[in-house]
Order: sequence, then C-alpha cells, then structure tokens
Amino acid sequence: MKKSILKIVILFLICIAQTSLLAQEIEKNYGDRIILNNGSVFRGELTDYDPSGSVSLEMKSGKTLLFHNDQVKKIIMYSGSKSVEQVPLKTNRIYNETQFSFLTGVSGTGISIAHNVIYQPTTRIGAGLGLGIDNYYAAPGRDIYSFFGNVKYNFTSWKNTPYIGAKAGYGFAFKQKKENIYEASGGFMANPYFGVRFGSRGLMFNLFSGLKFQKANYELINSNETRTEDIFFKRSEIGISVMF
Repeated sequence: MKKSILKIVILFLICIAQTSLLAQEIEKNYGDRIILNNGSVFRGELTDYDPSGSVSLEMKSGKTLLFHNDQVKKIIMYSGSKSVEQVPLKTNRIYNETQFSFLTGVSGTGISIAHNVIYQPTTRIGAGLGLGIDNYYAAPGRDIYSFFGNVKYNFTSWKNTPYIGAKAGYGFAFKQKKENIYEASGGFMANPYFGVRFGSRGLMFNLFSGLKFQKANYELINSNETRTEDIFFKRSEIGISVMF
C-alpha cells in the first residue's frame, strides 16, 4: 500500500514537472517576427529593445541575433493567440509634420494651420521648430503668424504611441487698414498638448488636443471711434496632423 502511494506521488511530481516545462515552452513560443528592410524575416523570442537603436531576438536554436533599428522595417510580436504589429520609430532623422486644428473658447472659435520640422535623436524625445497661422475668432484681419519651438515626448519606442508635448514662441500680428486696424502687435504664444500617433511605412497620423495661449494688441480706427484691444487669447485645441 505504501509503495503504491509512493508511486502515485512520484507520478504526480513528474506530471507537475512536465507541465511546468510545457508552460515554459509555451511562454517561449518563438512567435515574434522581425522583418528587415530587405524583406528578410526572422522568427524567435524578442528579448530586448534598446531605444538607442537595436533589437535582440532569441532564435529557437538558442542563438541571439542583434539588429540595428535602421535595418528593421517592422516587428510583429506574438501575444497569446494574436500577433501585434509594431514598427520602431526611426531615430537620428528629421520628420515633417503638417497640422490642422480647431480652436474653441468662450470668446470665439477659429482655426490653426502649422508646419513643424522635428529632429528625433531618440525614439522617445523629439525637438524642433515650426511656423503657423492662427485665427482665434472669425474676424477679418486678425490672423496671427507664429514662430515657435516644439518639444515632444513619446511614451513608447514605436511609431504607434501616445505622446505629450509643448510649443512656445512668438505670434506676430499686422495692421490691416482696410479692416480699420491701424496698429497691431503680437506677443508670447504657448501651446501644451497631448496626442496619439499611428501609421507605418513612412507615413504617420496624429490626433491631438491641447490648450493654446496668445497675446495680441490692436488699435482700430473708424469714423465713429478709436478703440484699443489688449487681448490674451485662451483656446482649447483639437486637431489632426500628417507626419513623414
């Protein structure tokens, strides 16, 4: 009787050990894929991704391969019963981003168009300069032309990622005598924002939202009066952009 119980215990322990080994094998499914720019495909277990520009893949044979970020077209990560495609953001290059957004506030609504040139030294941090045209409410002659710096922080190292950022610079206003604006001057502009980026194959899209602040002064003269407007615009912003 004791020998039978001992055999059952031994068989039970063997089953547990086999189940554990099987679980480890399932966990290491070697289902991740790295696709290179030249079309080569490597399958294994993704072991490391360095934001400075490299990715490591452990093959089923036990060999580990290292690829530089510039070689990689995309990464397909296996998770459970599905695969998730990831494309690393290329670094040490300049991106162009063209934006269109709506500006809304209690004192009026308008639109904004801007173009940014952003240098991406790492996958997480980008910085650059931009130019924009902002109209804070629907009135002729009130366009403000802005020049600004732009800093972004990406929450992941992939092209598809949420991010935060901030713009700061100066907005220029100009007199428009035909609109009775005889003097005009701009001022400081600030624009904190957050967004989500998605896309691949060199073309990316951004959905973003933020707050926009702009200082401006106007002197208006007509047949009835002379009026000075000292304005500090405060607007909510929502928009879309294309990045390439």
